[in-house]
Amino acid sequence: MATKKVLSYSAMWNYKKSEGGIGLEISKGKHVTLSVKNPMEILLGLDMLRNEEPVYYNDVEQYIRLGKEPVGTWDSQVGTKSK
Repeated sequence: MATKKVLSYSAMWNYKKSEGGIGLEISKGKHVTLSVKNPMEILLGLDMLRNEEPVYYNDVEQYIRLGKEPVGTWDSQVGTKSK
């Protein structure tokens, strides 16, 4: 299948076991879970999923990546993306 656009996501962190996961919906009814052992990894993944669009998942290499975006599209004074 290779690379698919991420449609939605969910996340969980088990404090007792120090592990978690990020669930990705990559097509209608098709979900994958990325296992995470480091809390910083889950924060980075969630930051990408929350704040960027589009986000893609490659099921062969098991990574998420951002779509092409022009440099400097974040307006830090207003806190919103400029169009």
